[in-house]
Amino acid sequence: MQKRNTLGRRLSRRAFMQSSVAAGAVVASATGAPRVLAQSTAPIRIGNVNSYTGGIAYAGENNLNGMNLYFDSINWTVAGRKIELVKEDDQFNPQVGLQKAKKLVESDKVDLIIGIQASNVALAVLNYMKQQKAFYIVSGAGTDAITWDRYPYLFRTSISTYQLSTPMAHYIYDNLGKEVVTTASDYAGGRDVMAQFKGPYLAKGGKVLKEIWTPLGTTDFSAYLTDIKSINPPVTYDFMPGADGVRFIQQYSEFGLKEKMPSPALPPSTRRRRPRWARPRLASFPRSPIPTLSTIRRARNSPRLLNPNTNTRRTYLRIMAMSAPKRSARHSS
Repeated sequence: MQKRNTLGRRLSRRAFMQSSVAAGAVVASATGAPRVLAQSTAPIRIGNVNSYTGGIAYAGENNLNGMNLYFDSINWTVAGRKIELVKEDDQFNPQVGLQKAKKLVESDKVDLIIGIQASNVALAVLNYMKQQKAFYIVSGAGTDAITWDRYPYLFRTSISTYQLSTPMAHYIYDNLGKEVVTTASDYAGGRDVMAQFKGPYLAKGGKVLKEIWTPLGTTDFSAYLTDIKSINPPVTYDFMPGADGVRFIQQYSEFGLKEKMPSPALPPSTRRRRPRWARPRLASFPRSPIPTLSTIRRARNSPRLLNPNTNTRRTYLRIMAMSAPKRSARHSS
């Protein structure tokens, strides 16, 4: 363990991202990769599938803003090739997302697909992308299943539910309570977040008093919150994406639960720009690395980037890391 930590200190974040993406490109080319890696002056066509309508539209837009921000900074050109972006809305719906992915690959002839914030959509698209042997970069969805899929053209640049929930399972058991009630939206992302929490929490000796599943798009959580209040656990662990999360934590506070039982799991975008009384006492999402939000604001004076968030920042970094190997190869040739 000590040796592993020492290595981490020696390797900068930027060097790690660049070397990882470069290594991925080498592996892909050795296995008969798609045409995007071939020597060419043709534009690189990128298909962007994300949720631009529905409860997590904020995430789709901020992912796109981060991508556009970086492409603007390099004049939409990498290694002498122009970048063309084709955007599609998956509507937070797995069937729609799969249809849009097929359109991008078969009709629009994109070289790769990037995006997808919703875990249920990302999983729906996965098998099709495998069959097509097409590059698939998951830059938003957190479902842990994608991490372990052995598919040579698949790159996951988003946080996984394992990274989110496993540390919190240990922290909650050690510091907040040996019993817990969990509440999550009933879809792939919510199910996976709770599975990754429940395993290590139970292994340490914790007890899950009740698991509550709420439909996506729930506006009134009073029945669920009344149930939680009657059980009266020392702590809850909760996950709802987007607008569902904002409504849940606001109503959680209005029910007088916030001070009695902390709720540490809600995503960062549900915490931004809300009254202090509605903010959770603990947060399990990590802060994003460079660039800072102020750097992003200075880089491009655009109304849509006046309030960039974690999704904007992460996507900026992902696109920068993806582009670096090709740019470096061109300058060294």
